[in-house]
Amino acid sequence: MPNKEPMGKYGIHSYKGPASERYQYDTPFEKCHGTSRWVDTPVNSTIYSADFIEGAQNHTKIEAALTGHDWYENKDYETSANVGYIKFKDTLAEAVYRFFSENYFTDYGNFASTCHDPSAAKDKPEDFLSLEGVHNNVHNWIGGEGINLDTGAHIDGHMTEPPISAFDPIFWLHHCNIDRYFAIWQELNENSWFDQTEDKDQMGTWSIAKNSIDSPAVELRPFNMLNTAPYTSSSARNFYSLGYSYPECQPWLDKYISDKKYDKTMYTNDVEQQLSKLYFTSTSADLYLGNEGLRDGRDYFDDYIVNVVYDRFELDGLPFCIHILLKPAENVSLVNQHMDPDHVGIVYNFSTPTPRTGDVTCTNCNRQRDAKALSTGQVPITSALIYRVKNKEINLPSMKEEDVEPWLKDNLHWRVTLKGREIPLDEMKSLTVGVAVGQAHHAKDQRSNFGHYTYLTNATDGKNRGMESKDGSL
Repeated sequence: MPNKEPMGKYGIHSYKGPASERYQYDTPFEKCHGTSRWVDTPVNSTIYSADFIEGAQNHTKIEAALTGHDWYENKDYETSANVGYIKFKDTLAEAVYRFFSENYFTDYGNFASTCHDPSAAKDKPEDFLSLEGVHNNVHNWIGGEGINLDTGAHIDGHMTEPPISAFDPIFWLHHCNIDRYFAIWQELNENSWFDQTEDKDQMGTWSIAKNSIDSPAVELRPFNMLNTAPYTSSSARNFYSLGYSYPECQPWLDKYISDKKYDKTMYTNDVEQQLSKLYFTSTSADLYLGNEGLRDGRDYFDDYIVNVVYDRFELDGLPFCIHILLKPAENVSLVNQHMDPDHVGIVYNFSTPTPRTGDVTCTNCNRQRDAKALSTGQVPITSALIYRVKNKEINLPSMKEEDVEPWLKDNLHWRVTLKGREIPLDEMKSLTVGVAVGQAHHAKDQRSNFGHYTYLTNATDGKNRGMESKDGSL
């Protein structure tokens, strides 16, 4: 901050839940004059470390968090004849790659948002992945989440908290990359967009009138076009018209000219090849597994995903993590658990406590809270399972459903944490976890195709917050 002025001077206040709530904690960000990542927060309201006040960035832990989930192709293979497995997890890159696979999502809404509508349940398991979900996880990995067992402090950072994340400069780089994902997705799904909803914002906002119906035509004030008219979602849909693009989105290049005309097929095929080369995915893992991953003459590989449903305001609106594990939670340390090889992914609930009354409030947030609005998340686990098939010391004979389902029944677990503190699953009344198997079709330098998923309820039935055999869908 200028002249080391505290953020409280500019309207930032303590991140504190209402006194009546169950899971309150007090993080006095108004005292800070620098932004932090993975820093110990004050143990109480009177002891502030210099790191917390001045701002500190633990880049080692940030790197560990991102490496533990891997952005790009990781070619660090074990070469031992007795092992021969892929060394690191790739849940982040795998999720990103699936954004762009062919027909992974039913529609734009499922691609864009974690929102789960119980009246129109997501019968297609693929739809539990979303751009918003990946966005949320990166906020967590950069800001930090955990506990310092030496000091008793919980680990936090500006990026982890919605009200103040934009104070960290990396926020803007992160959101540029999210916009890049969206731009690429638009290039591959140009006819997919959102429609007018039936929901009315009864109270309105600073920029949206009361009782407005959300639609692509809603004015996005205070952002105006050069002619001073406010932008709408529709007017901003064509990002080229805004004067920018991304390396993967350059259809004007000469290499896409055929017979003196622009060849759209050449362009989209090239975009697909760039994505296949850039992101490490189960495509590479399956091809590395080779014929061991196929059976009965099929032309597809078995693909496994873990889906979760939860109420984003379950813990009074505080952000929490759902961790997917391949061993019992008590055997995975709460410290740096994302680096444990049996910790295969997270779903981060990127939310904030919302006051029910007062002059400053979020009507939409309060409405979602009162309605117990549900959200979704997805963790692909195919590469993690392939790792275990190739590791002869782990008793998973193959990727066949008849082998994987009983193995997951014994080994699939989950936990929920709030600022490094484990929350009993009995308190997560809205949480349901399910695992599904589908078909993955891969071809070199082309988009993969995933589909035909069914839930393996035997893998979760009988577990606390697990999907039961009687359930048809999440």
